[in-house]
Amino acid sequence: MSVPDGFKLAEELRNTFLSYLTSALPVGNHKSQRQLGQRFYDEWTTELFAGPLVEALPIYERVGSLDDYFGDVREKESGDSRFAAGMNATLGWADVEHRFPQFRKVRDSIWPPHSDEAEEEEQDTSANRFWRRRLYSHQWESFEKIAREHRNLIVATSTGSGKTECYLIPLLYHLLTETPEERRNTGIRALLLYPMNALVEDQMHRLRQQLFWINLNRHAKGNCRPITFGRYTGATPVAANDRHPERQVSTEAMHGLGELVYRTDMQAAPPDILVTNFTMLEYILLRDDDQQLFARPEHFRFLVLDEVHTYTGTQGMEVALLLRRLRAFLQRRSGQRASFQASSSCC
Repeated sequence: MSVPDGFKLAEELRNTFLSYLTSALPVGNHKSQRQLGQRFYDEWTTELFAGPLVEALPIYERVGSLDDYFGDVREKESGDSRFAAGMNATLGWADVEHRFPQFRKVRDSIWPPHSDEAEEEEQDTSANRFWRRRLYSHQWESFEKIAREHRNLIVATSTGSGKTECYLIPLLYHLLTETPEERRNTGIRALLLYPMNALVEDQMHRLRQQLFWINLNRHAKGNCRPITFGRYTGATPVAANDRHPERQVSTEAMHGLGELVYRTDMQAAPPDILVTNFTMLEYILLRDDDQQLFARPEHFRFLVLDEVHTYTGTQGMEVALLLRRLRAFLQRRSGQRASFQASSSCC
């Protein structure tokens, strides 16, 4: 994979933007217009742009990997051992080719054939790399606070610092350490809330990459309910016969490996992880059919607000009130004080 040239990209963007600006100048042949155009162009080329500016990200302190912490657990029936067994995927690319060809189309939609990602995945799966990769200290600290101490958490670090893993690892730990009896009961364990659908789609792609191998291993065992998840937005089809042009199933959807793609299916058997936006959550709390998503509020444990720094001003107040309504709704449904862990990430 070629390394992008940041300075070349900056120059291309500069020239493209200048071309756009100059296209708005008066068109004509007389001298004053040409002089005016040249003066504007000279000013823009010398005064409009600063940079490119190069920013160096800090080197975050690293600790051990998940394999270091959980790979040698002795107690076979402990939660840590169940987490290790669930995360340490043993199946790979060749197994899909020869043992589970029904999932080949799903795999190839997530990792398109002949792409750099597919070649990397064929050599070593992302699940194995995730298991062996040394964690940043703030990722491990987040796991300790959320999974061990059951604390609420705000993670505020820069772009590329692995904020998603700060809540994803504790969430997977909770799901993979549930007892067989708990796993038999469907119900939302985690609500991942985003400010816009583009971020929802990005998170769904991350979940598919992470859960493909985990759920394939559970499928191979035959007696393990997969970790289920679903996207619940205005773009989610109501049912299989929904032909609305703005509601479509993603081409990456993991049919048969834990992803629920229709609203009716999620209402009938709510997924472990529900990914939505705050506008859709408003509708869920109002509409009778959508309220069935929270039919089993006793299972609800995690509320994740990503990009929480965007909730400012009026929108911030609206989201704060929405979360209070969610808590009150869960309390009414359960007949007791609702309790869940909140995890937020920003910056």
